[in-house]
Amino acid sequence: MTQPQGFESKHHPSDFFCRLKKSLYGLKQAPRAWNERFTSFLPSLGFQASNADPSLVIQHSSLGTMVLLLYVDNIILTYSNSYLITSDSKPCPAPCLPYHKLLKDDGKPYSHPEQYRSIVGALQYLTFTRPNIAFSVNRACQFIHNPMEYHVMVVKRILRYLKGTIDFGIWFKHGLLHLHAYSDVDWAGDPNDRRYVSGFIVYLGSSPISWASKKQHTVSSSSTEAEYRALAIATTELAWIRQLFCDMQVPLHVPPLIHCDNISAIALSSNPGFHSRLKHLQINYYFVRERVIRGDLLVQHVSSANQFADILTKGLSILLFQHHCSNLMPGSSKHEIEGACKDIKGSNAATCQKIEEESC
Repeated sequence: MTQPQGFESKHHPSDFFCRLKKSLYGLKQAPRAWNERFTSFLPSLGFQASNADPSLVIQHSSLGTMVLLLYVDNIILTYSNSYLITSDSKPCPAPCLPYHKLLKDDGKPYSHPEQYRSIVGALQYLTFTRPNIAFSVNRACQFIHNPMEYHVMVVKRILRYLKGTIDFGIWFKHGLLHLHAYSDVDWAGDPNDRRYVSGFIVYLGSSPISWASKKQHTVSSSSTEAEYRALAIATTELAWIRQLFCDMQVPLHVPPLIHCDNISAIALSSNPGFHSRLKHLQINYYFVRERVIRGDLLVQHVSSANQFADILTKGLSILLFQHHCSNLMPGSSKHEIEGACKDIKGSNAATCQKIEEESC
């Protein structure tokens, strides 16, 4: 290490260096040294590293299961034993306009791009608990390097939606330990490069536990190809979650189920034949089909009206968005009644009171 300022050698101010006895905070190797020191200490407390994620350690005992998640020097510990949203903004019923496409050169460049990046970065954290804004935030992220004024209006709409649904959240319920997922795509949905957006959501019982909305890196030549690639992505996530539950000694007695609204993609997952026009999909093809034949995965058709992952791939009409949102985030309407009606006055207060009485 170079000599610290104020502690330089008088005779060798530039050609002498300090030899460290241990790692210092801020050095390149410091995170690795800290991680090795911390993870080597945890086994003495009875923790074992998960096979699915080395940063996740689990301790099983007669009293229950303790789970510790390490991210650099931040720790989340759980146990099984019992200024951006302005006050005068008007809420809106959905985070984005129905079936609306964004262009990368739409309007004038925004004069404060660093502000745009800061707000969008904060919104990304919200998607960890608000899957209903995942698509809108993912779309805003695509213009983070060169945002236009119109893109800022899109982000402001997300903030307006959050203002009106500030009490929304995920409500975890007791139920069967059954994994099932919804997978969907918006084929060639991006007008800038015609790449597709894929989305999936994984449920444990009736509670969502994993979701993603992502614009893919390739262009698909057909909707079947795009749907099948998305099916493989959801299958990968389910396989990882099953391994995670296995490490936690959580039994799953029923094979995971994926709901897909593309009949051709479903047929491809179990059909022993392989069409010559889809040879470039061989890895995805065998990855999914092998699990279906082995009985480790079920793929079932679902109507487009009940394809809950649709909310993760495109902007929807208000009614359809709210319908999918109620299934994507069970308990949101309950939170809205309990939280949003407290400060309502006038004629709307009587309406809220009536809703609360009917829900009891």
